[in-house]
Amino acid sequence: MTKYHGDIGMVSRPLYRADTSRQMAIELVLLFFLGGLGAHRFYMGRTTSGLILLSLTCFGVIFGAIVGGIKLALLVVGVILVWLVMDFFLILASHR
Repeated sequence: MTKYHGDIGMVSRPLYRADTSRQMAIELVLLFFLGGLGAHRFYMGRTTSGLILLSLTCFGVIFGAIVGGIKLALLVVGVILVWLVMDFFLILASHR
């Protein structure tokens, strides 16, 4: 199922839809090794949420540690970890 975006010419894949177990393996490897940077989201064509995750990781942790102290930085890390765990289960569920 491919969706076309009018005149832009971009093609995006639906969220958590992969055709093969190879794609699932790639998504999981990206999730485990580069998940905090949103690499698995970029691979799946979810650029907006990938950018949100990337900016949350980079700016949230650094800014949180500088301005709000270690407690705010740990809160941001906790939010990122919850997001990644949810992505893990959603990727697994999409390939059943």
